[in-house]
Amino acid sequence: MKKVCAFVVTLVLWTAMPGASAQHVFKCETEAGPVYQSAACEGRALARWDAVPEAIDPQVAQRVAALREALDSTHRRAPRSRNRSSRAARPALSACQRERQGRAKAYAAAGLKRDFAMSSYWDNRVHDACR
Repeated sequence: MKKVCAFVVTLVLWTAMPGASAQHVFKCETEAGPVYQSAACEGRALARWDAVPEAIDPQVAQRVAALREALDSTHRRAPRSRNRSSRAARPALSACQRERQGRAKAYAAAGLKRDFAMSSYWDNRVHDACR
């Protein structure tokens, strides 16, 4: 999004430069497909347009600058705290809970290919841990 805003601002400021004259945009055919460029085509030209820069309105430029600043401020990261104590500590899992999570992960990884031996193995581990 920042690149798009930077491109728009650059384009607006570039078109406002004094002495800018009409330019052409060419649609050229290449092996990779059609491309758009400001230089004349080396091969076959599919189309050509006249690109006349418009005069820039100072109010529009101020509005674009304000929008860009607002966008930049929303994408800035908040400073990180060095104090790790504000982070919620995860409670330690019991052996039973660990085995249940292991079984759930194994079942999810196996999907519908789960067989009786696998189910028996994990069910026995959970049973032993949860006694």
